[in-house]
Amino acid sequence: MKPQAILALAATSVALLSFFGCSTAEEPPASKPPPEFVPGAVQTTTQPAAYPTGPYGVGKGSIIPNFAFIGYANAVAKNDTMQEIKLGDFYNPHGRDAAYQPASPAEDDRLYPAGSQYGEGKAKPTVLAIDVASVWCGPCNAEAKCVLPVLYERYSACNGGLFLQLQDGNTPGEAATPKNLYNWTVKQYKEDFPSAIDPAGRLGALFAANAFPQNFIIDTATMEIVEVIAGVPDAAYWKKYESLLADPTCPAAQPTCTTNADCPTGKYCSTTCPADPATCVIHTCQAAGCSAS
Repeated sequence: MKPQAILALAATSVALLSFFGCSTAEEPPASKPPPEFVPGAVQTTTQPAAYPTGPYGVGKGSIIPNFAFIGYANAVAKNDTMQEIKLGDFYNPHGRDAAYQPASPAEDDRLYPAGSQYGEGKAKPTVLAIDVASVWCGPCNAEAKCVLPVLYERYSACNGGLFLQLQDGNTPGEAATPKNLYNWTVKQYKEDFPSAIDPAGRLGALFAANAFPQNFIIDTATMEIVEVIAGVPDAAYWKKYESLLADPTCPAAQPTCTTNADCPTGKYCSTTCPADPATCVIHTCQAAGCSAS
């Protein structure tokens, strides 16, 4: 699916918040060509990684191609230059292999190698959630504000990974720019997990519907696509994600809150959630407006 095959009704996006996202069956007007993407101009210290052999595909059960993007390994920590982000960076064939016994930490392929932009010696994720969002999309902004920060805090402690691909900028059909990504990840939502833009919109081929946000689950042991949904994910999506953690019980053991006093300044404990729970994670410290309490 081409990036242009999305809706042009951004003004109604808030009303479509939740599982449906922002969508339309109509083609938007022709848009400006996307900015040029020159992979060779992007520097990275990460060494090339092994990757499963094909065949590759774009549906559930297929191995996702080893796409390369331009963005940030961690925009909060480093945003003065952009980096190359490859899906192969997260390939972790032994992440859930209890019998795996590397000769030394340096040979342990469950860890990021020396010089890695993701943190030398840091554990790779055993599962990766990919969120494809757009600046103009109301549900995408709600997911970025209310859902991803609290879930990343929970799942990163359990070797779970998140990756944002910002597809459109302020106008439907117009590819997001480096400035859009900087504003989204650094100024607005302070996302400290990998994020990128892709003017070619290659992940669009995986979309479950003509809608934003799109969310995918990738089993990093095989790089297989195990789930694809349109809209803000529901609880079943995250349960499937948790099943691919090395320890699926780990998320339930993470700290929770019961009152606002348990949260840092400016955050509020979600002791109750709205009727639509997709944008509220119960008993977590969330930004204002994310919960009913």
